[in-house]
Amino acid sequence: EELRRGARTMVTLDGDGQDDLRDMPGLLAASQCWPESIIIGGRLDGAEVIPPSRFYAMQVASFWINWIGHCQVQDTQSGFRLYPAAILHRLPLRHGGFIFQSEVLIKAGLAGWCVREIPIRARYTPGRTSHYRPLGDGIPITAYLLYRGIRFWPVQCWWACLGWRMRDKTVRYGIWRCTGIAALAT
Repeated sequence: EELRRGARTMVTLDGDGQDDLRDMPGLLAASQCWPESIIIGGRLDGAEVIPPSRFYAMQVASFWINWIGHCQVQDTQSGFRLYPAAILHRLPLRHGGFIFQSEVLIKAGLAGWCVREIPIRARYTPGRTSHYRPLGDGIPITAYLLYRGIRFWPVQCWWACLGWRMRDKTVRYGIWRCTGIAALAT
């Protein structure tokens, strides 16, 4: 709805209260440095506060999303994100909910958009439950990642047969696309 009203950026956060709104200025500042990048608030600098089962599930999902989408993100499951409207308008996004978070990273990475990550604090209050349901949400996300992986695997094998590594080719394109932005980070 806000995109139709002309919003230039969208900020999302999880509804379980684990994101600290005091980290919002960091996302906005990163967006100023990298205006055409998705900015993710990564929680893994303080991974010791994350419940072990959630941490390991995040690691598995991040592996697959980074492989399929050619991203370099530690915390692909963080819902504390800033999206430039241009990216959301250009990507053919079809899913909502928790699948959206994976879909947008995969499709943005494959399209050559940069995904940046900045550290944020995460709060895990004892007794407070997450809105994420391991079966109700985990199974559809797993099915989506399997579907994307199965579609991606033949392409990866084809490039390997040609003596190329698709990941190197895509990363080079991604670096080329983000050259001006990467200079700001150094």
